[in-house]
Amino acid sequence: MSQRNQQVVRIEEQLMEELEGCKGREEVYAFVQGGVFGLFQAAEKDRQLPSVVGSYPRLVAATMRVLRERFGDYTGVGWVFSRLKGLGADSYVIGASGEVYAEVLRARWEGFGDLGRVVELCEEIDQNGVDPTESLVLQMREVLEQVSKDIQGVNGKTAQALHTREDIFANDELGSIVGEWGRKWFVPKLGDENLLHEIEDLDDIHEAQQ
Repeated sequence: MSQRNQQVVRIEEQLMEELEGCKGREEVYAFVQGGVFGLFQAAEKDRQLPSVVGSYPRLVAATMRVLRERFGDYTGVGWVFSRLKGLGADSYVIGASGEVYAEVLRARWEGFGDLGRVVELCEEIDQNGVDPTESLVLQMREVLEQVSKDIQGVNGKTAQALHTREDIFANDELGSIVGEWGRKWFVPKLGDENLLHEIEDLDDIHEAQQ
């Protein structure tokens, strides 16, 4: 390991400790702005971006996790993601790892129940060629299982479900997207053949409404 990489590892360890010590959301915002994004910007300025390829996304994901779990700040997770993108292509490519996307997906679903934005995010993941982590794939699966239960009334609240059938299938492409998730990610990553039956059920409901 080069001296530069050793230095980055030490900085990452220090930043993780600092993150754990944050007492409020404002402290977390200041931390990510100066510490995490500052680390990336310093490496970019010194033309040493390869040295932060591992540390940068880990720190971003950890910050998002603290905002979500400790403070219930789902909007803050979105702000961190937007800021990561706003720092330019290198920040986006290096920082938007599978774990980071998993945190963003969880925030969009847990915080807002926003199926449309979840679908957009998964399309972005696919278009960018990101290899989904198991955590990310499990999040995708959780979303689809909940949607399936809601529209079939399994939870006994069909009339007041977060997603009406019209909401779910407002986009005609959703059925094919759902099937693609299953074939591309669920079975290869999780060995989950059973979820394909859930996908087929969603498709059947869609066809029955046509």
